[in-house]
Amino acid sequence: MSSNAATLTELLIRERSALLRRVQRILGSDGGAEDVIQAVWFKARGVDDSQAIDNPRAYLYRLAANLATDHGRESPRRNRLLADHYRWGPDEATCRNRRAASSGSTACRA
Repeated sequence: MSSNAATLTELLIRERSALLRRVQRILGSDGGAEDVIQAVWFKARGVDDSQAIDNPRAYLYRLAANLATDHGRESPRRNRLLADHYRWGPDEATCRNRRAASSGSTACRA
């Protein structure tokens, strides 16, 4: 792990509760805030040492804000896809695979 990544990870551990509150404010609810914090952790671990980070705290908060904004933008699309999935049920290919595996499961429409 690079020194930038290590610094950001340590800072994330210390600042987690404050970052979580900030993400919740950006999203307007608790929904998805933990997912965003996890995404921040993954991104922070991948930061290399090619450029020095002058202010790791500002970098971490900016990263969290950007990912929260992205998450908020994707939310309507994600909800629409989930609604379509539950409205129409599993796709036909999945049903064929299940029927073949369980010899005619009734979980899928005929």
